[in-house]
Amino acid sequence: MIDKKITLIIGNDIYNQNPRLFDHFKCHEYDAFFIDEFGSKRNMEYWSGDKFFGNYMEILYFFGIEEEEEEESSKCKDLKIWFKEYRTLNEKEKNFWIETAEDFGYPKQIKINTSFGEVKDFEYDELKDL
Repeated sequence: MIDKKITLIIGNDIYNQNPRLFDHFKCHEYDAFFIDEFGSKRNMEYWSGDKFFGNYMEILYFFGIEEEEEEESSKCKDLKIWFKEYRTLNEKEKNFWIETAEDFGYPKQIKINTSFGEVKDFEYDELKDL
C-alpha cells in the first residue's frame, strides 16, 4: 500500500498579504543554521534539505533571494513557509493558490510536493500475526 500525500507550500510574503486565507495551514520557520546528524551546528549552506525543499539553493529560489559571495550570515534566518497537506488537491484549489501567488506579486512562492510516504508491504502486515 502506498500512502500518497500532497503538500502545498506557500511563502510568508503571500501569507502577509492576506492571513485569513491560511486558517488550516501550519507554519515552519528556518534559521541561520541547522543541526546535522552528528549533533553539530552547521551553516545552512551545508544543509541537505527537508520535507519541503531539497537544499539551500531551492529555498533561496523559492523566496527570490539572490546568493552573494562571502555572506556573514545565512539568508535563511527568519524565512517562513505555510503548508497544508492533502490526500488530493483538486485543480480548482491548485489554480486558486497559483493565481493568488501571482496576484500578490510572488509567483515563485508556491510549491506543490507530492510524496508517496513509506511503501508498506501489505502481505507482511496480513501475515505477521498468523
